[in-house]
Amino acid sequence: MKGRRNLKWQQMDKSSIKLSKLIEFYETFNRSEGKSSRTVEWYNEVLNLFHNWLKSEKKKTNLGSISEIEVRGLIFGGQVTQT
Repeated sequence: MKGRRNLKWQQMDKSSIKLSKLIEFYETFNRSEGKSSRTVEWYNEVLNLFHNWLKSEKKKTNLGSISEIEVRGLIFGGQVTQT
């Protein structure tokens, strides 16, 4: 029986994973890869900015609800709408 940690990213059901949890895992991954502390800090700042923006816009923060539209919304100040 395969453990959950052996699943490839493409095989995982990402719809229920919270962005905040993914940010934690990504920090651990970056540190284990030997990224500089400033690089890890920068990734955390940007990802937390996105997470907080989603919450302020009352958008869901699980990965299944985040699309390119949300990312562009942050970049362009919420001026992007879905067509």
